Amino acid sequence: MTKDQIRQAVCKQIEDAEGYETDELARLREHALDYYYNRASAAPHSPGRSSLQSSDVADMVEAVIAQIMPAYEMDSVVEFEPLNEEDIDQARLESDTVNYVVMQLNNGHYELQQATRDALLLRNGVIKVYLEEKESVEVMHYSNLTVIEYGQIMAGATQSLRGVDNGYTAEETAESDGFYDVRVTTKSTDRKVCCQAVDPANFMWERDHDSIYLDDIRFCAERSLPTRSELIEQGYSKRLVNSLNAGGNDTQIDSLARNQHSQRRNWRGSTPAEDIIELHECYFRLDADGDGIAELLKVVIADKTILDLEEVQYIPYASGTPFLQPHRFNGLGLFDKLRYVQDAKTATLRQLIDNQNHANNSRVGVVDGMVNIDDVVNSRPGGVVRMNAPDALVPFPFTDIGASAQNTLNYLDKIRSERGGASLDLQSAELQIAGETAHGVERQMSAKEQLAAMVTRTLAETLIRKTYQLVHTALRLYVPDNLTFRVNDKFQDANPSEWQARDRLCVKAGLSMAERMRKRTALETVIG
Repeated sequence: MTKDQIRQAVCKQIEDAEGYETDELARLREHALDYYYNRASAAPHSPGRSSLQSSDVADMVEAVIAQIMPAYEMDSVVEFEPLNEEDIDQARLESDTVNYVVMQLNNGHYELQQATRDALLLRNGVIKVYLEEKESVEVMHYSNLTVIEYGQIMAGATQSLRGVDNGYTAEETAESDGFYDVRVTTKSTDRKVCCQAVDPANFMWERDHDSIYLDDIRFCAERSLPTRSELIEQGYSKRLVNSLNAGGNDTQIDSLARNQHSQRRNWRGSTPAEDIIELHECYFRLDADGDGIAELLKVVIADKTILDLEEVQYIPYASGTPFLQPHRFNGLGLFDKLRYVQDAKTATLRQLIDNQNHANNSRVGVVDGMVNIDDVVNSRPGGVVRMNAPDALVPFPFTDIGASAQNTLNYLDKIRSERGGASLDLQSAELQIAGETAHGVERQMSAKEQLAAMVTRTLAETLIRKTYQLVHTALRLYVPDNLTFRVNDKFQDANPSEWQARDRLCVKAGLSMAERMRKRTALETVIG
């Protein structure tokens, strides 16, 4: 295949991918974000009527997050299983190394929480594992060096020129009366395996993919909006980047909903270097060489122009979902389960508030010319209405719906807890101990946490497991240097380039705090 044929194939896959621009999934994400940020409306309201909005989707996301995240706060969330008895220490070292890279070097709590929130609200959470290379340059000037000092500095530069590339160069800038001025330039390259949560609004995939795992997917892509300057800094050709067309409008409706843009923003910056370019980093299984076997290609494309094309060994994305849909990549989120609960509560709350307003400002019938209209329309408490006859003002009948509305709200709260897996009325310490025995509250919390525990386990076995596998693979393939880190007050050294591939690992996350307490109590009883 020619480069132009590959470009055409990739562009077609992007347009056909799930989650692209304004398709059904993108619109669903837009609605989910509107509900989360309380911008949704169950029904249009008239002027003078209540516009109160319930926030059940956002409240349940926060409640479930509070139960899930403690399950990830462990010394080692994932352990790679040894292949034999002699491999036990090495497997433990690799587990500690990968956990250090994820949780310490990449602020794992923040990235995992971002991806978990995305999964709970937008059905899927995505984490990208990639190698980041940064080249740093340090320039130092030395003045009035003696002949000996000058020779020592220049000797290091000579060694570099002889084939030992240590990034060290020295250049004489001036000489006077046997003293020398020298400029020394030191270049170094830092390699770091990064784990970063990807906004699902910017991730798209082949529509017919039938698994939550992306190992064998035929096509997936990540959309980003870098500037021309950022693309050049990443190493792309300056001539090629400057030839790309910018401008236009952002048409990704779920991305606009995430950023709460009131209108579509323009992509042109104040200078050409600040122009925003729509970029797609694509991973595509394609038989480009005609041997009958599809290779995994990484294609970076912008403005229908290929910026980078290379064959890679694996897809660097891990995905997870709280509620699996069999044989589908896309799962279900809390928005899918609670959107109609929020609509019903919003409608009930508005009717209750309108009913209370009617009680305090009831409608009346008046005999024209027999009452003071200003007194009638002024509903201040204890106000006087001037009338010319006793029966000139007739109040309309009023029905208080407070009790029935409260019953409806209680029922909807029960449905919310059953569908979402967390009970907001048991979040406070006061309610956990008031009027209940400790064991009674524990039983309530246990029953209400079952669904949240299942969600935690599902995310652990999908998103967390694959993230750790990808980090292990990236360290093994791309990091030739030793890593030094501290575990249990002891420093350890690891050389990932010497590791072997591992597919067997044990995920220890997935238990809520109440479940851990019950297991601990049972274990203490057995020991006793």
